[in-house]
Amino acid sequence: MIIPISAVQTVGEEKVVFVHLSQTSFEKRVIKTGDEIGDQVEVLEGLKVGERLVTEGSFTLKSELLKSELGEE
Repeated sequence: MIIPISAVQTVGEEKVVFVHLSQTSFEKRVIKTGDEIGDQVEVLEGLKVGERLVTEGSFTLKSELLKSELGEE
């Protein structure tokens, strides 16, 4: 499976994407990537065909995720 590299964020040591579940709900998904081909990247594990990804605004979701994780400590 090939996805836009703009959808991939790094959180700690993990590469993650955000899967669109509903209008206001997203799920962080850890993925394993393969080759980069221009502005696309191969996904080897962690996604299923047909899942909707956040490609624009994924950095904002990452920031919100990190902010909420810091607030829980």
